[in-house]
Amino acid sequence: MSSDVHVTLASLVHDIGKLYQRAFWNHAPEGFDLPDRSHPAYTAWAIQRHRKLFERAGLEPDWLG
Repeated sequence: MSSDVHVTLASLVHDIGKLYQRAFWNHAPEGFDLPDRSHPAYTAWAIQRHRKLFERAGLEPDWLG
């Protein structure tokens, strides 16, 4: 992927953690130990949770999270 695509993708995925943070009322999802309660931690959790979806789209979840 080009660096422009990387930056665009990272910016799109970045704020997904804010949605999960609010949905879980700043608590860790069941069965997952968040390193902290920041929205980037929730973003990393969401990417790993939906890992297969990202892989099917041709994206590397470990790079995203």
